[in-house]
Amino acid sequence: MAIYKNYLKIFNKQVSQAKSIYYKNIFNSKFNSSKTIWSEINKLFFSLSRKSPSTNIISKINIDGDIVSDSTILAHKFNEYFCNVGPTLFSKLPPIKATDPHFKSFLPSSVLNSFVCDNISSAELSATIYKLNSKNCSGPDNFNMKLISEIKLIISPYLLHIFNLSISSGIFPSALKTAKTIPIYKKGEHTNLNNYRPISLLSSFSKIFESLIASRLSSFLSKYNILYDFQFGFRPSYSTKLALINTVDDILKALDAKDYVAGIFFDLAKAFDSIDHSILLAKLYHYGIRGSIHKWFASYLTSRSQYTMVNGFASSLLPLTHGVPQGSVLGPLLFLIYINDIGFIPNLNVKPKLFADDTNMFIRSQNLLDLQIKCQTAINKIYEWVLANRLTLNSDKTYYMIFSPTHAILPNSTLHLFLNNQPLNQVTSARYLGVTIDNNLDWKCHIQELCLCLRRYVGIFYKLSLDLPSHVLKTLYFALIYPRILYGIEVYANTYISYLHDLIMLNNRLLRITQHSGFRSPTTDLYNRFNTLPINKLFQFQLLTHAHNVLFHSANLPKIFFPDIQLNNNIHYHLTRSNHDFHRQSFNSSFGSRVTYNLYSKLWNSLTPNLKSISHLPSFKKQLKNYLSYNTI
Repeated sequence: MAIYKNYLKIFNKQVSQAKSIYYKNIFNSKFNSSKTIWSEINKLFFSLSRKSPSTNIISKINIDGDIVSDSTILAHKFNEYFCNVGPTLFSKLPPIKATDPHFKSFLPSSVLNSFVCDNISSAELSATIYKLNSKNCSGPDNFNMKLISEIKLIISPYLLHIFNLSISSGIFPSALKTAKTIPIYKKGEHTNLNNYRPISLLSSFSKIFESLIASRLSSFLSKYNILYDFQFGFRPSYSTKLALINTVDDILKALDAKDYVAGIFFDLAKAFDSIDHSILLAKLYHYGIRGSIHKWFASYLTSRSQYTMVNGFASSLLPLTHGVPQGSVLGPLLFLIYINDIGFIPNLNVKPKLFADDTNMFIRSQNLLDLQIKCQTAINKIYEWVLANRLTLNSDKTYYMIFSPTHAILPNSTLHLFLNNQPLNQVTSARYLGVTIDNNLDWKCHIQELCLCLRRYVGIFYKLSLDLPSHVLKTLYFALIYPRILYGIEVYANTYISYLHDLIMLNNRLLRITQHSGFRSPTTDLYNRFNTLPINKLFQFQLLTHAHNVLFHSANLPKIFFPDIQLNNNIHYHLTRSNHDFHRQSFNSSFGSRVTYNLYSKLWNSLTPNLKSISHLPSFKKQLKNYLSYNTI
């Protein structure tokens, strides 16, 4: 009996270790997507509750009042719907009049230099395959990147020949122009076609080829500074974090100067699916993509098709006549080129803020009457550009918000704005680049929504904590919770600590659950065990990291962040200890004190000289985290 108990103990220990290793690997966000992680969490929940998971089956769809349940017909209907998004919107556009501005009238000066696409080398091809080798999904040809990576030594010479022949001849291979599409439910009624979005899977060989071309095209656009300065989407060194900082700072500066600000949030309907190929090709030529490579892009865009899979059944092929290829590598970059000149509209007198198709304007004025005139003029000019480029603005989903310098919006603080003769709605809060911005800029709405999200995780993590060890829960915390808290913290945590209280308490609670810690466990221990920081100090950490990038890694930041930045040695030549500190700007109100530059200048200047002298970013972040853990700035 003693021997049996000993073997049982060893067996249970081995099982426990095996489980621990398995969950640690499967919940690692570096190697698995959030979808995979949630799938494994669901499996674990189902095993605990003995309930079977729901299948991803589309049982029926309402088509013009008729309920369709046959999978083959469903596949065809979905494919028909997805392929006709662009043409349907195009057919509803008003015809262009002789007096309407032509799309070319909005273009900036033509780029004199031409894009030259040299032959691809075997080293480039090998590096690209290596970079993409973690992708498991496969397109119509059923080749995934893992398989291609395993056989790359055999197939690379042939791929190299095909790719280089394609570039020199200006012909994109027809076999790579077909997409396999899967409808994914979004929200709302399950029987409504409009509540599904397409996930398009292209050939892995196409993605390899496109990655090579996209890398070269991106370098060309950067070298000649072709892309609009305030376009933050799909660009190296540009991010939503930087877009948020730039936008909020512009609003705060205007409010500090006692100006009103109107934020206008435009909704471009299905913009990626609606692009006119002839206009895109003309813009490519204008921006320097000429000769055989222009012919290659024309070939790449035309004669494309797709089929849709529903419940394991495939539809027939249908042509794609509009838009950039969904699921492609080049698609987002081509879209940026298409929409680029919206930032160069003549006499617009405001710089639109763009993140891919997310288009917004923030207009300032000292009084509401002048603000209305400026806003309506800007809206009319944007609408002219949209029509000239054969896109569609959705007036029902386009709205505006007023930010007031008096801290309180007056009852009559309403603008009467119209888009294509349709009145625009005024809102007090709006979803903007993943955060909820409100007209008081106190971030209460966003913090409340974040708290609501985290409360849903409390029960999930409590159940998981009954079955998983702490180090696996730590992995889950940093895969699911931490990114939500971190995203946009540079703007939303720029508020009163009392507004952050509930969020801090929720985060503490989740840390206690993941660490199997009791209620009386000191909060400092909770953060030290996970090598992280409380939300208010995480806010300071992110701002100081941004300041470090400004000082030591300015090449990694868009140039729009540098006009206002000055060091003390730019102002005077006295050899003081603060000579290399930021020169703090004057401000008129609490709005000005909350501008990111003023915040991080104050924080940076208060750091120790040793910390401020560290130029290596990873070393700086490590030392800074230790410093903030035990010090209050």
